[in-house]
Amino acid sequence: MNHPTHAGSASGLRMISAAESARPLFRTPSVGLPGPDSG
Repeated sequence: MNHPTHAGSASGLRMISAAESARPLFRTPSVGLPGPDSG
């Protein structure tokens, strides 16, 4: 589960995904993150 190679990438993406999933309102065009709303 703990992969130093993908520690930052996986963790970051996972946290962002969880955050967006938990609160879709948090998603803003300013962030520029790929989301279901974007496309």
